[in-house]
Amino acid sequence: MVRGSWSLCAVLCFVLAGTAMAGGAGLLIYVQPAELAWADTNLAARLQARLALKSFQQITIVSAQDSSFPGVNASQENLMAWGRGRDGTGLLVVSITDERLERRKSFHVPLVFHKWETMGVIEGRYRLFDLQRLRMTAAEPFSIEQHGPRVFQGTMDDNIDDPDIHLRAPDKVQFFSRLEDQLIERLVERAQPLTGKHDREAYAQKTKGK
Repeated sequence: MVRGSWSLCAVLCFVLAGTAMAGGAGLLIYVQPAELAWADTNLAARLQARLALKSFQQITIVSAQDSSFPGVNASQENLMAWGRGRDGTGLLVVSITDERLERRKSFHVPLVFHKWETMGVIEGRYRLFDLQRLRMTAAEPFSIEQHGPRVFQGTMDDNIDDPDIHLRAPDKVQFFSRLEDQLIERLVERAQPLTGKHDREAYAQKTKGK
């Protein structure tokens, strides 16, 4: 009988935990992407999936086409009011202002040789809000780079159009995906204190009274 009671208790705890996790929107994610014609990446969905692996609550994507969203440059007060109106516990706003390829001469020995290489760059800004405590917990610009193909040339060649440093269209998709993965890891690190139960409790204690 005791064993049966413990089993019933375990089932009820599981159901209640699932109900608590399902309630509310949890952490809201809004990503304003840069226009990138050759890539078909979905950074918001990948960020959601990555956060969900370490989260004790719901992670909700806000559509970039949601007309009710105040905008990435809206005031802190307007963004928090909007997020609380959506029943969120946190809000992560990511604005990607540029995502591009560059060809750089990154190394040079006069009269001997130099190195050309392709670089991927993603730039923008993010803001993170704790909607339960009504405060912005983090805000900073980001600029992340990814090294691509490179080639050493004799000084007399100096050919920026060398085919060995160009990326084919299918390769660009994978290349920018790896670049965005770096950004995702940084955002997950910043947002995790608002998504994990134990992390949130530790964070609240650390910032108590600030």
